[in-house]
Amino acid sequence: MVRKLRQIQRQDPPSDREFILNPDLWPAWPYLPLKRYPKGRSGPEVCLLVATERPYEALYAHNLFHLPPTRDEFLAGKKYVYETVDALLADGWIVD
Repeated sequence: MVRKLRQIQRQDPPSDREFILNPDLWPAWPYLPLKRYPKGRSGPEVCLLVATERPYEALYAHNLFHLPPTRDEFLAGKKYVYETVDALLADGWIVD
């Protein structure tokens, strides 16, 4: 006897854009680790996106596991600012 198998519908994970725009999906909220692979570097550049009213507003060059001890030190670090999620993605950033 041959049984027909049900076809299982597989859902694709959210795209980087969808993930960035939905902070409820962020596993380490209020932070979302992002990375990119700049030319001339041997490894990835890692940054944290911080949840704000516009989630893509600023990336801070910090490692999630080695955050500065104070808010002021965190905000004083290297920062990238983008006007849109598309601009952030076009600059090579992906969800880590």
